Amino acid sequence: MTHAKQPLFPRKVSEAVADLDSKRKYLKSIMTRLGIPSAEISRIDTAVNAVLAANTIASDPDTRTKLDIANRDLAIETAQGIERKVIDFYVVGNPNATEVDYEALRIPQSGPHPHLPDPKAAPGVHLTSKELAIIATFFDTSNGHHGKPDGVQAIEVYLKVGGEPPVTPSEMTERKVGTSSPMYIQFEFDQELQIVYLVFRWVGTRGTYGPWSEIHKIAIIR
Repeated sequence: MTHAKQPLFPRKVSEAVADLDSKRKYLKSIMTRLGIPSAEISRIDTAVNAVLAANTIASDPDTRTKLDIANRDLAIETAQGIERKVIDFYVVGNPNATEVDYEALRIPQSGPHPHLPDPKAAPGVHLTSKELAIIATFFDTSNGHHGKPDGVQAIEVYLKVGGEPPVTPSEMTERKVGTSSPMYIQFEFDQELQIVYLVFRWVGTRGTYGPWSEIHKIAIIR
């Protein structure tokens, strides 16, 4: 089946607000079947309620300020980040997820690509740190070739700066996607000497995901 390409979240503000609330309700309805922890649903509740409150204030053209609009936009971005993470970890690739789940949550699904294999192995990654950036050079572990294997369109990384070492990818706090090697991840001056934890996986050309790599760690240095 060929699926129309669509973003996970709509861009128009009014649609984005309604979509966040709709996703919240749907994720609650499938949390038991897909094993979504109640703590994750609580985080979504808090974030979406903040969006609804900020949107109410920013929707009044007679009283709203630029700060009200900025607060609403930030609340939307924050809630979308939280919902994206839950969808990535608990819905996408879950054997208990159905076609209806994908459609209800607007999860992008690519059309078929002929004879290209889905990623089956984790990416190989070499990490270096300099000039407050982590440089990730990735390769195909099956043959050692630099870059992406056949059937892979990108590499996805989840990362966490400082704090307790994460045990699983779901404990990471940031997400980035790269399509060419090496991938550069830039940090701020006040993050120098902090430890960064990173975990990687391939993204296939049909929207499928390969297994996660081991969790890497490296210090941010100049």
